[in-house]
Amino acid sequence: FLLAIHLINNEEIIEKSVEYAGKLNEEMETEANLRMLKQDLEQLLQNHESNLLQLENKKTVNVEMRDSFKNVLSSLQVIIQTAQETMKKIEDPDQALIVRAK
Repeated sequence: FLLAIHLINNEEIIEKSVEYAGKLNEEMETEANLRMLKQDLEQLLQNHESNLLQLENKKTVNVEMRDSFKNVLSSLQVIIQTAQETMKKIEDPDQALIVRAK
């Protein structure tokens, strides 16, 4: 009779050990999956930060180009204005002599 009780207790211990091992394995798999997910998220964050930095650099370049174009446009407007004034003077016979003299 004691042997039967001992065998039953051993079977329960083995069942609980197998059950515990299964749960432990599941938790280890879950932990491994979470670590991989964390690594993927960290990589995604690094890529996002890199993209933001590239966009910021492009923005700076674009602002510099815009400012340069504004300067060129301003210079061209002065040249156009000077050319128009010169053309008006050339069309005026009195002023044409002064312009040709220059």
